Order: sequence, then C-alpha cells, then structure tokens
Amino acid sequence: MDVIIVAGGEGRRMGGVDKASLKLNGMRFIDHLLHDLASITHKSVIVVTPRKDLELGENVLRCSEEPPLGGPVAGIDAAMKLCSADYVAIIAVDAPYSARALAPLTEKLLQNPQASAAAIDSEGFLQPLCAVWKRVDLLQAIRSVAAAAGGSVRDQSVRAVLRSAPGEVLPVPAMGVEQDVDTPADLDAIQRP
Repeated sequence: MDVIIVAGGEGRRMGGVDKASLKLNGMRFIDHLLHDLASITHKSVIVVTPRKDLELGENVLRCSEEPPLGGPVAGIDAAMKLCSADYVAIIAVDAPYSARALAPLTEKLLQNPQASAAAIDSEGFLQPLCAVWKRVDLLQAIRSVAAAAGGSVRDQSVRAVLRSAPGEVLPVPAMGVEQDVDTPADLDAIQRP
C-alpha cells in the first residue's frame, strides 16, 4: 500500500497557519501521522505540499500539483504519479490521528478485495480523505471527475471522487480518528492530555 498525505491547503479558517506544522500535544500534525504510519506496512509515503521547507522524515516523498493550491483532488492526482502499489491510502494532515484508521480500513478490504473503503464519521458521511482505494479504481474515479469538469482536476470536489468510484466503497466506522481540525476551536477540542 502507498500512503498519500494531503497537506497542501492554505489553512484559511486557521488564520493562514500551515496545518502540517500545527502542534498537538507538543508534536506537529505531520509527525503524528508519520509516527502512526511507522507501525503500518506500506510501500511509500507521499506528502502533497507546496512547502519545500516542510521537514519530513527519511524516505518520505514530496510532491505538489502544478500550479499549487489546486485542491485535494489535484494534489491526489499529482501524488498518484508516484504510486505503484495495488492499494492507495489517502489521509489528510489536518486529521492528525487519521493514520490510525488505516488498519480497520485495510481489514475491511480483506473481506472484499475488489472494493475500496472509507471511514464513516459520526454523522454518517464517508470521509474521502480517510480512505483506502484500489489504485486502479482511484485513478478511474479521478479521471471520471476530470472528464466531468472539462478535463481538469483543479478545484474539484474530493467527494465527487467517492461518488465516481467504479466499484463498491465500504463504510468503516473510524471512532473519531478521522476528525479534522479546521478552526482554532477544533484544535482545542482535539487536544488530549
């Protein structure tokens, strides 16, 4: 499995703060994700970010859509060029515990290897940025979204990618680890002792 960490947003609701560098319990969001990924079998980790100064660990790949800030679908599309594993996990840097959902998502896929799986939040919504896909299905879904938008993936809805999945997307309760941080109030709420 390859893992894509989407980290390329502007953090507007956080006052322009780079979410990858936000700290949670003294550790940057990106470091929480990389730490949790260390215990999960994966082929490569690709961080989608326009920031060349963002410190990442060894063996972590970096890419960005061109031009930058084209939205998560454009970032995922750019990262897919670096993916070669049969399955691709997508997580977001603003959900610092989301890597913990990859084990249950992958377990669900063992029940139906022809499907993809996405975390489902407490309100019943599938989370496209907390998902594991068959690589060929993700590529097909991205191409379908691009075709519907006149050939561009820039500024397209990541939920549209889920809706365009050629196969079944299995819902997996994520127990809150998919919770993202968009505002200072969200950051206060997610802090753990």
